[in-house]
Amino acid sequence: MKLIRLYAYFFFTFIFLSGCSSTPKFIETEPPIDFQFVTVKEGDTFPSLAEKYNGSAAYSWRIEEFNNSNQLKPGQELIIPLKPFIPGGLTAQGYQLIPVLSYHNFSKGRSHNKLTISVKNFRKQLNYLKNNGYHVITMVQLVEFINFGQVPEKSVLISIDDGWISSYEIAYPILREFGFNATLFIPTQYIDSGNKKAVNWSQIKEMLSDNTIDIQCHGKAHRDLSTRKENESFSQYIQAVEKDISNSRQNIYDKLGIQVSALAYPFGRSNPLVMEMLKKQGYKIAFTVKRNGIPFYKQRFLLNRSMIYGSMSINKFAENLKHFASFPVAEPEPIDTLPSLASLALEAPEKYEHKKQWRTARMIWKLRRDALLSQRQTLAVTSPDSSSKLRSLKKSIEAAQYKVLYITYKLNDIAKQHYLAATNTISNDQAKKLLLQALLDNPEYQSPIDHFQSNMGKLKPLTYVVKENDSFASIARQLYKDPKKAILIPLFNHNVSNESELIPGIKLSLPAAPVNVKKASQAGSKRCSISLTKSSRQMADDYYTKALENFNHDQISQAIESLKTAICLNPKHSKAVEMLNMLKDL
Repeated sequence: MKLIRLYAYFFFTFIFLSGCSSTPKFIETEPPIDFQFVTVKEGDTFPSLAEKYNGSAAYSWRIEEFNNSNQLKPGQELIIPLKPFIPGGLTAQGYQLIPVLSYHNFSKGRSHNKLTISVKNFRKQLNYLKNNGYHVITMVQLVEFINFGQVPEKSVLISIDDGWISSYEIAYPILREFGFNATLFIPTQYIDSGNKKAVNWSQIKEMLSDNTIDIQCHGKAHRDLSTRKENESFSQYIQAVEKDISNSRQNIYDKLGIQVSALAYPFGRSNPLVMEMLKKQGYKIAFTVKRNGIPFYKQRFLLNRSMIYGSMSINKFAENLKHFASFPVAEPEPIDTLPSLASLALEAPEKYEHKKQWRTARMIWKLRRDALLSQRQTLAVTSPDSSSKLRSLKKSIEAAQYKVLYITYKLNDIAKQHYLAATNTISNDQAKKLLLQALLDNPEYQSPIDHFQSNMGKLKPLTYVVKENDSFASIARQLYKDPKKAILIPLFNHNVSNESELIPGIKLSLPAAPVNVKKASQAGSKRCSISLTKSSRQMADDYYTKALENFNHDQISQAIESLKTAICLNPKHSKAVEMLNMLKDL
């Protein structure tokens, strides 16, 4: 019965498209939908063609990658993708990663501070990116990628934290020289302080003026957003974090007229509640300092970044630039493996339908349809009297569009089956594979992306319907087993600023449980909360060594705790004090 309905659907769709006397007329100059076919003219360049057909010269890479070509000559036939053709860099063999490099400070010569990069090393690293074909992308492009868009195959984002004056005096002119851009994450209170070690607002405006630098948020006062301070209640903590992330964002807008979209967590630490608060404030993404590239499906408020150290060799630096993760999702098709997808325009789609390589067949039918639309578009201008040929093209276009609809319907049905299977599996790896399969078949399917963002369904928002005699405390007790969480109700629901607005029947939306927040660790009275097995000085050295190991494995939080213990045991441990001060600048 399902098959009969399917055939009936396509029969009537085809009748509608190619129908009898009631067929609606095509607009004579109806443009192609997914691909524009052009003949290169004298003076054409990839940027000029991207500007004309994609609306921005910044999309020139899209034309180059689809045609697997970086040269143009007059008379050359070229296909211009009008939309992302490999969303998220997802193929049957795996998915794209975007490395985000995290810098802090720069110096003209060599520095003993691990977070300070010399001019010589910075130049070497940028040269490596340039000579190995990396595209340095903007934060806007990264957000587009996270939303299952497409960026160049070898993309990287450069970020600089804290707003040290060296970002203006050293990094900015070198970036401009290479034609690269970077994002500067600033703690606004530090910029407002007038400290001569920090950039000022005038210098920031200068760096913004030529689009070399983009400004995003690093909080207001560089507090650890993930933990409560000593003697800070839950309510006080929520108010402090809310003020920190909202005031810093507003301050940047007041000074620069920029609506920031990203935040780099101080110390790289967060928790689910902070993530929800950022979302509420209008942030789109946020970054940790977990070393790895970013796949499109990564939770938007836990994005990876790789810290770059002054002591890194160029080979060690290159290890942070992995741009593809091998992860078999499905049986590869030509659409996954061909260097030039433009070559599919010469193929017969029926061959791939017979092999049940539906994704490849659909792209070929799209190419065929858009080649005909491009031809008809040209003919309508150059030979408007060729009515018989125009009618013939119209029928061929309708037939190709019918095939696109038919295969899309089939793939969408397969994608839905993959998604439902993913939501019913226990294994995260298997669920991940099924969700990626669903998106491979139907790139417009939002449910798999939402499932990834909810941490495989573990962080779905809570919905509560208000009852008679409810109070903020009673609701918090029901949802979180803790009336002290009552502050969350008005915070996340603008329609209930006070309890008098708790009208029975209205729906509330709240962060998923649990919403517990750790307190900042404190040293106890008994020899820094540890049992002494050696002298205090010896154990301080041990904890300093442990901190170095933590740091070298990007375990920043653990490194800070080890350093605090080392200093507690030996307040004169100069190396531990120096390293702790360095890490406080993260």
